[in-house]
Amino acid sequence: QRHQQLREQRFERLQEEILGQSELRCMASETLRAKAQDDYRRRSQMYEQWNEKVYNNIQKQITRALNPNSREKGQMMGGSKSVGFQLPDENFKPRIHPADDPTKSSLYASADEKA
Repeated sequence: QRHQQLREQRFERLQEEILGQSELRCMASETLRAKAQDDYRRRSQMYEQWNEKVYNNIQKQITRALNPNSREKGQMMGGSKSVGFQLPDENFKPRIHPADDPTKSSLYASADEKA
């Protein structure tokens, strides 16, 4: 009986400490919340840049490869004829310049600083 009462008192004391709002806890909580929001904003911006510079570029290349323009229309619009070809053993591979990838920009910046 005595041990149970001590445990309950200890539990209530610990619960009160946890739930009690001290200024230091509030400040720490605000700082952590602000850091989490800033991290989310940075990740969102990084994704937007990656989506714009990498994904959309690759998607356009794939779309052009799978849905080529009509050669006749191109000849009529351009006024000249040209032939594009691909060797039989050549497979299409979308390409992007590595410097366009915003996820790697910090690597390029640190490499420039070291050089």
